[in-house]
Amino acid sequence: MLQTQSAKLTAAGLCAAVTILFWAGSFPAITLGLTGFDPLPLAAFRFLIASVALFGLVLFRNGGPTLPTVRDAAWFLFCGALGIAIYNCLLNTGQKTVSPAAASFLIACQPVFAAIVAIVFFRQRFGRAGWIGTGISLGGAAIIATGQPGGMDLGAGAPLILMASVCSGAFFAFQRPLIARYGPLVSSFWTLLAGAVLLSPWAVWGLDQFGTAPPSALMALAFLGLFPGALAYVTWMVAIDGFGAPKAANLLFFMAPVASLLSIPLVGMWPNWTTILGGAFAIVGVSIVHKSR
Repeated sequence: MLQTQSAKLTAAGLCAAVTILFWAGSFPAITLGLTGFDPLPLAAFRFLIASVALFGLVLFRNGGPTLPTVRDAAWFLFCGALGIAIYNCLLNTGQKTVSPAAASFLIACQPVFAAIVAIVFFRQRFGRAGWIGTGISLGGAAIIATGQPGGMDLGAGAPLILMASVCSGAFFAFQRPLIARYGPLVSSFWTLLAGAVLLSPWAVWGLDQFGTAPPSALMALAFLGLFPGALAYVTWMVAIDGFGAPKAANLLFFMAPVASLLSIPLVGMWPNWTTILGGAFAIVGVSIVHKSR
């Protein structure tokens, strides 16, 4: 029993590391993808590729996906809307003006929102230190925003990405029961498929953009669909299944420093001082939230 639990935690740790690497790479890849595609078509094509790739994997591993109950189908649709469609529309639109490093640190606040959702909907405890950590994280997000175009003005890039972080945190908390019932692979497939279906109108709208997109944007789209899209969502659900949503989400604070480093060679963008300072506050706040639970 102990060996089984140890193996499960080891697998969860490896899967979390793979997820962090690929999702960190998605921030500079989105910046590259936006040189050839509008934000919503980029999200639509990304998850169309991801859902097709994941269907092939489910077919190979399981002979096909397990059909969900009507109630669970509604939950998959909800999770696909929240964590795939809305999240990526907000993130892509925000990254039109926000640097990859700044975007990654804003998204790093998502464990705070995952914890709040767990408190509200799953009756988990959240002490004074947790609220202090939340305040520090949000203060860090505000510092980051001051160094980006538009600051915290409504409709500017930074607030949109912070809203995406809220969606992501809630998504991580709500999807865990589905993982328990259907497993990481099948849960990933139905969630991504739901998101892809909801985004599909923008895929039709953006078809003509393939003819004008530069090769770097096309390569970024392929990477986004296959790795941060299909593979990373599977590995992330394995991590959540092993660690639980709040603890797994706290591992994502490693994602922002990795994304900042990858952005230098991939898109030639160095993080500015507000991103570094605000990012440090955000990560400290997330760490306090993690220790308080």
